[in-house]
Amino acid sequence: MLSRKLRLSKSLSWVNSTLFCAKRRFLAQVANVQNIPTEDDKPFDVPISEDSFETYHFDHPPYTVGTTKRQLKNMYQDMLTIRRMELAADNLYKEKKIRGFCHLSTGQEAVAVGIENGISKDDKLITAYRSHGFTFMRGGSIKSIIGELLGRQDGISHGKGGSMHMFCEGFFGGNGIVGAHVPVGAGIAFAQQYNDRDNVTINVYGDGAANQGQVHEAFNMAKLWNLPVLFGCENNKYGMGTSAERASAMTDYYKRGLYIPGLRVNGMDVLAVMSAVKHGREFIRAGNGPLVHEYVTYRYAGHSMSDPGVAYRTREELKAERESDPVSNFRGKLIDWGVITEDEAKTIDKNVRRKVNHELAEAEKMPEPEPRLDVLFQDVYVRGSACESEDDTHFGKNITVQIAISRVMSFNYPALATPARCTADFSLIPIGTQNASFSQQVADIQRLLTEASNQTGLKFQMNPTGTTVEGPWDQVVQVIGFAHTLIHQEGVPRIQTDIRIQTRTDKVQPMEGNLVSVQRILAT
Repeated sequence: MLSRKLRLSKSLSWVNSTLFCAKRRFLAQVANVQNIPTEDDKPFDVPISEDSFETYHFDHPPYTVGTTKRQLKNMYQDMLTIRRMELAADNLYKEKKIRGFCHLSTGQEAVAVGIENGISKDDKLITAYRSHGFTFMRGGSIKSIIGELLGRQDGISHGKGGSMHMFCEGFFGGNGIVGAHVPVGAGIAFAQQYNDRDNVTINVYGDGAANQGQVHEAFNMAKLWNLPVLFGCENNKYGMGTSAERASAMTDYYKRGLYIPGLRVNGMDVLAVMSAVKHGREFIRAGNGPLVHEYVTYRYAGHSMSDPGVAYRTREELKAERESDPVSNFRGKLIDWGVITEDEAKTIDKNVRRKVNHELAEAEKMPEPEPRLDVLFQDVYVRGSACESEDDTHFGKNITVQIAISRVMSFNYPALATPARCTADFSLIPIGTQNASFSQQVADIQRLLTEASNQTGLKFQMNPTGTTVEGPWDQVVQVIGFAHTLIHQEGVPRIQTDIRIQTRTDKVQPMEGNLVSVQRILAT
């Protein structure tokens, strides 16, 4: 049982002892931005709102953050691009061009953009299924992301991952099972520690996953081994259609680490997110072990495209949350600070819209994956590895079973035709009937064959254990299928059929020909 006096096992150099409290809000006075440089790449400081952070066993980040005009413009452009990309995906889904699951992050753009601007490309990131924005920020192109949503071969996961499973360098997805990726993220951090990498893993999950047992198991292992991992709960206030207050006994998700320091961040402010992640990253790299962030944000759309998102929240709530819109508010802030003018902002908006539309059109031109098994099994193993090698054309030791099967199944079937004629002897065996007699059903099958013979010229002959049918291959197979359907309609739930089929290419021999040949031999 946990003690009320639980404290960290050792002091942390970054933590002020007076900050060891359950909940405390830190306020700071921030000055207006003055002396904005004219150069795009000259550093300067911008303020962060004084109510952006709440801490748990941890020092708050500074209330100013260093940046450049170029970085601020790029952050706005990236958030706007994610917004436009998600709206495009919304339209494609409604046009039924995107199928299956599709989870949009409209309203949550500041989290993905702020995190990426607070880490390096050598750091790792893993997240849950609402991942389009993270994929873009980690280096995925708009075209490859939309192409993946459309299931195209040139999508970022070759059309096999869809909305929830996108990957690129330094980005481990996009994962579909709630909370299951969090231990994987701890494992990535362990690999970084094991290989003496001076980097961190950003391990993002939703408030809906925060109650999952594996999340807390990952917390324990991360603290036990002091892994370089920043756990980030992206709290959009709803787990599917259930509010956080109805699902969680304690909604201060940044305190869920208990023995791990935590920080709650205004996830609607991209600068607050960036500052928090920069601060947390340096804390972790200094050898202090893991950290838990909570990014308080909001999704404007439903949980997924199948959810209108209005049954469990009011229009007044949605309207109030849109007043904190991360994209439009940041746009206004940059104009107020003199980083961009109103006209420059309109130019950025126009260029983003044009680029997203162009990339969407290119994605729609992408080919679909070819329906072959070798394509299906592609990427089960790393390309070029021994298991994936296809050098041995005789299914040698380095060839997987899947590849061997795919080579056989990818044979050009359309070039083949079924035999012109055949003779089939079949016997239907009913299963699950209480009556041992099958005479009525046999009689009904004979009537069916008589009708088929009158219409198609099929020949048939009943014998004590079955029926022989002769004619074109497709018609013979079809009439046996009709017999199955007929008996099922009479209430027989299960049928097992034994079939023997004879075909000949050396000569045409009617079914009675076999009997004639035997009778001729017996007569001599």
